[in-house]
Amino acid sequence: MYNPIHARAILLFMLVFAGCDRTARVAQIPSPSLPLGSGLAEERIAPQPASLPEPEYVKTELYFGLGKDNAGQISAQEWQGFLNNKITPAFKQGLTVVDAYGQYYNKAGTITSENSKMVILIHRPTPESNRAIEALIADYKREFHQESVLRTTAPVKVVVKNERL
Repeated sequence: MYNPIHARAILLFMLVFAGCDRTARVAQIPSPSLPLGSGLAEERIAPQPASLPEPEYVKTELYFGLGKDNAGQISAQEWQGFLNNKITPAFKQGLTVVDAYGQYYNKAGTITSENSKMVILIHRPTPESNRAIEALIADYKREFHQESVLRTTAPVKVVVKNERL
């Protein structure tokens, strides 16, 4: 038996979940004048959600391992040279470096544990900043014979407080 309240609830459910991806959904709505299961139900297209705006800023975290293939460590002087000569000139507006420790499975399938440096960059999501980050990763891997550099990027809201207390 057709129930208009149930039909509206089903339509609402379908409209809400139609926004879970960017494809249009076609909802078949039972009509009171047509029997259920007749295949002649009215079709309506659910509205597509508006696309999200490009974030004004993103936070990129780069994880640089300090271990070397020959069981040594990248020295504090080597790291400081890379930071001063490569990273800082590419991101003059500033950055943060955090000492870290991590581990992962390497190409040989064994666990590699090492001290790391996490570099945090807050920047606009431009092709130029992406190229600069990719160049830093490639330079580090080449210069220090690294297997990989981990990169994460996520949108952030930035508020700078310049008030003195």
